[in-house]
Amino acid sequence: MNEINHANLKNPITLETTLPQSVFNITKLYSTFSYFYSPRYAFRGESHEAWEFIFVQSGEVVVETDDYTQTLSKGQAFMHKPWEFHRIKANNTTCHVMFISFSVDNDDELYKIAGIPLQPNNTQKQYIYDIVSNGIVLFAGKNSVPPRKGGESEGFATNQTVKNLIELLLIGCIRNLESKSQKNTASTQAEQAIVSYTIDFLNDNLTKKLSLKDIANNLGYSVSHISNIFKKSMNISLINYYIKLRIKRAHELIAEGKMSMKEISEYLDFDSVQYFSTQFKKITGITPTQYAAVIKMKNWHFDPLQ
Repeated sequence: MNEINHANLKNPITLETTLPQSVFNITKLYSTFSYFYSPRYAFRGESHEAWEFIFVQSGEVVVETDDYTQTLSKGQAFMHKPWEFHRIKANNTTCHVMFISFSVDNDDELYKIAGIPLQPNNTQKQYIYDIVSNGIVLFAGKNSVPPRKGGESEGFATNQTVKNLIELLLIGCIRNLESKSQKNTASTQAEQAIVSYTIDFLNDNLTKKLSLKDIANNLGYSVSHISNIFKKSMNISLINYYIKLRIKRAHELIAEGKMSMKEISEYLDFDSVQYFSTQFKKITGITPTQYAAVIKMKNWHFDPLQ
C-alpha cells in the first residue's frame, strides 16, 4: 500500500463516514434454473433447506404446498420457505419459469414476502435475468444444473455478483410490499378525510335540499368518486345518509315542540309536508305526528342513525 504524505496534500478535508449495515446477508448459494414447461407438465414436489424464489417469465403456473394453492401469471414471482414441501405445474399452457435458491443469515424480513404473489418491477426483473445468467456458469454441475459447456468460465466476481443481486432483489420485493401498504394506508386516510369533510358539509346544510351533484360540486369531487368513497366507508349511500341526517334534525325540532309539521317541513326544505311525512316514516317506522304523540306521552326520544 502506498503511504500518503498528508503534508503534500492541497486543502485536505475530513469526511464523515457511514458504516455499511446489512439487514440480512446471503450465506449460501445453491442453484438457479431456467425451465420451459409443456402445458401438462407437473413436478412431483420437494422440500429443502434453501429459500426458493420463483419467477414466471411467460405462461401461467400453479404452485402448491400442504397449506395453500396459488396461481401465478406472467411477470409474477413467489417465495417458498425453507423445508416447505412444494409442487409446481403448468396451468394448461406453455411456461418459462426461473428459480433461484439460497440461504440467509437472518430471514425474519423474508417471511414478509413468503407465500404471497409478488410483482417485481422492471429493475428487479433485470436482477432475476442477471442472476440466472451468471448462475448458469457459477452453479454448473451442481444440484441438477448442467455442467459447463466448452469455453464457458466465470466472469470477474461472478459469485459476489450473484450474491449481491439476490440481496438487491429481495430488498426490492420487500420495499414493493411496504410501498403498497403505505399507499393503501395513505389512500384510506385520504378517503376518511373526504368522508369526514362530507359529513361536516351535510350537517351544515340540513335546511337545504341538496342533490348528489350539489354535494359533489361543493366539495370539489365528481359524483361517482364521492359516492363510491362514502358508500365504501359508511355502508350507506350518500343521499340516504343525508336524508337520515335531516330526519334526525326533524326529530329534534319535533321534540322541542316550537314548530308545526308544516313549518318543520319548510325549514328542512322538503317538497311538501306529505313527502316529509313519507320520508320520516320510511326511516323511523312512524309518522311525524305519531312521533310527536309519543314524545308527549312518554317523554322519550330515539336517534334513527344509531
